[in-house]
Amino acid sequence: MFYLFIAGSKARDPLRHDGEPDGQEAQHHDWRPLADLVRVLGQDNPRTLTARRILAGACLDSGRLTETIDLLAHNVAESRRILGPDLPETLRSQDQLARAYQRAGRPGEAVDLAEQTVTAWVRVSGPELPATLGARDTLATAYQSAGRLAGARGLLEQNLADSIRVLGASHPKVAARGSSAAGAAARARPITTSTRRCMCG
Repeated sequence: MFYLFIAGSKARDPLRHDGEPDGQEAQHHDWRPLADLVRVLGQDNPRTLTARRILAGACLDSGRLTETIDLLAHNVAESRRILGPDLPETLRSQDQLARAYQRAGRPGEAVDLAEQTVTAWVRVSGPELPATLGARDTLATAYQSAGRLAGARGLLEQNLADSIRVLGASHPKVAARGSSAAGAAARARPITTSTRRCMCG
């Protein structure tokens, strides 16, 4: 049943190819597979936690931020209780919740949780694990939302250097992180007198 839930979640893409929500699918996710899974496996089964996180990801993709945050906040609490604070499933839920906070315009909560998640990934798996690099991306985005542009720039530049070393220069994520680092550098650059003249004409 767990694998049927995963397959169904992947098959029901709430976004069309043009990136716009697909009407009813974006408005109403089917909760029945998750309810069935909870009934069969129980609330405390790790697979239930994974399934709830996947459903929350679908809600996040379709812009249902309040529902996403409720699901993930519950999942983080349950994951910490059942698995402990440093297990990968707990940290994945935390990372997803931090992204939801950021998208919902709650940068303070996003930064706090993303910092906790990065620290935990580094402690558990080291600074160069792909999951650590991904959590740093989330933290950098949260920093930008909170107006901490210099912090975001430093983090993205560090992430780019580590990604090149770990993944190789040709990896697609390296190109994406290079663009993110360049954008952060441009946003963090102070506006000089000459720049103001150019902007003012």
